[in-house]
Amino acid sequence: MVRGFLALIVLIGCSLGFSFDAKAQLALDKIVIDFIPGSSNRQDVVVRNTWDETVYVDVEPAEILNPGEKTESRAPIRDPREAGLLISPVRLAINPGGSRRIRVVNIRDNFDSERIFR
Repeated sequence: MVRGFLALIVLIGCSLGFSFDAKAQLALDKIVIDFIPGSSNRQDVVVRNTWDETVYVDVEPAEILNPGEKTESRAPIRDPREAGLLISPVRLAINPGGSRRIRVVNIRDNFDSERIFR
């Protein structure tokens, strides 16, 4: 049993829904977040817009069920309290050359097993 451990994998195109032209360029300061017992229950991901136009981002988190198996599937998070994961903000605009922080908060202390979100 893994208690209080949560893995969050942030992948462009999987966890963030982007409303922009395909040539836009975004950079993330980290792509994996681990919440382990005794560590902070919150972490930030910095999203940078390296393009010359404003980028609009929708964050659409989902839990990955049965990861790595043939039956792997995505379950969109509708209720942060039920999932135990809060992400804020879920919509943002990033000016050219600018950056914004997305805060990821583990709002549950105990989990029965490791969980993966994208």
